[in-house]
Amino acid sequence: MLATNTPAFRCPTLIHASRNAFVQYQPRRPRASPLWRCLHENFAAFLTEYEQRHRPRCGELRPIIREVLEKFLDCGDLHQGFARVRCPTCRLEYLLAFSCKTRGFCPSCQQRRTVQTAQVLVEDVFATVPHCHYVLSLPVAVRSFFQRDRSLLTDLCRLANESLREWMQTALDRTNGAPGVVLTLHTFGDYLNFHPHIHAIATDGLFDRTGMFTPLPDAKLRALRDVFRAKIFWLLVQRRLLSPALVHKFMQWKHSGFNLYRSDPVKGTHRAELEDLAQYILRHSFSVQKMTYIAHSNRVIYHSRLNPATRRNFEVFTATDFLAAITQHIPEKGAQTVKYYGYYSNKARGQRAKSLSDADEAVRRGSPDPAAPPTAGLPDHSVATSPRRIPSRAWRELIKRAWGVDPLLCPKCGGQMRLISLIEDDAIIEKILRHLDLWEGLARPTDRAPPLRLESEYVREPFYDDIPYGPDAYAE
Repeated sequence: MLATNTPAFRCPTLIHASRNAFVQYQPRRPRASPLWRCLHENFAAFLTEYEQRHRPRCGELRPIIREVLEKFLDCGDLHQGFARVRCPTCRLEYLLAFSCKTRGFCPSCQQRRTVQTAQVLVEDVFATVPHCHYVLSLPVAVRSFFQRDRSLLTDLCRLANESLREWMQTALDRTNGAPGVVLTLHTFGDYLNFHPHIHAIATDGLFDRTGMFTPLPDAKLRALRDVFRAKIFWLLVQRRLLSPALVHKFMQWKHSGFNLYRSDPVKGTHRAELEDLAQYILRHSFSVQKMTYIAHSNRVIYHSRLNPATRRNFEVFTATDFLAAITQHIPEKGAQTVKYYGYYSNKARGQRAKSLSDADEAVRRGSPDPAAPPTAGLPDHSVATSPRRIPSRAWRELIKRAWGVDPLLCPKCGGQMRLISLIEDDAIIEKILRHLDLWEGLARPTDRAPPLRLESEYVREPFYDDIPYGPDAYAE
């Protein structure tokens, strides 16, 4: 048990020196977040009103929504348990709260996932060839189909990849080539409305079966738009959501509503720029920095870029309307939010890794395998790519990467601090926090179900704080 009378124990603030400059590492205070306060004060009303007020616009209240919201209220909260971190030399100690590790709602956990996924893409997926950023969006008239039936979102990703591949193959006149594509699905617009669209980072050209890369020549995006539009309409006709006669009318529109964007190519050697781009397409559906919560009137003001329809750069929501708007973008449990196609597919990367390992083993034994596929001319990253799941990178490394601050470097003696225990017992938690003047009470919503006390439900990982990132000017 913790000796709370030790003078070496400190509140969760860590300061250390780096190159003669003092940098402060300050774990966040989740209850000070406007998002936490908005949810905590309006959770009961949100659940009560949802069926009648929000379901017609945002769809049904899926079970994953309530589960994620309840976990978020405990994320980063010392009252729900924490890890003790201590320096073995000088005995300095501080606390780290647990994270909820949810997807699509908690800005802290989502940003951690964004940082680590983008790093893996740059280190292990992207070949050293030029890449372009693509955005493919749907017209307003068909978006509601994808909101009511979320299985269509998987088809949307598949058809976007097929459109990109066929467009590139036609431009290069190579039917056997394949691009490398990393694709993410966004369901949100500037003001949190349901707006399904695709963001993709794709190689600016095709790879053949031997791994040789052929750059893409100048090609008109109109052809890509036409292919994508035809595939989407064919999908909706097959699902009997649109009639062929209505599709024929849509095809006559001067402005189809199928909008496309393609960036200038980014060189494969510009890894930092590719990582920034990867973080952008993996970004969160909303920004806490853009929201202002007015508690006395239960209103949320959300700022974004200028809306041509309303001619203002903000929108005013009631608190429950805001919660309904942001929760509709929470993905289903187990849903794949990042997809890999073509040269970057798990199968293709696995085959290249196996060929490379077989060749290395043959060389080690002194009997080169003549049947091994040729590697001459392959980009460095395309040869050495090893398909692996996104790793759970250490919290320490994520903090160092984000801010250049080492949270396990003792500010007092410069030694390496260690995680020594996990505190989950309510009585011990309260005793420690009261001693440190950090006790604020549990403050749970009255209708909230008690948390499960199953061992498997605990997330034994320190939280990761919000990182302001990304060009806010980008939006759809």
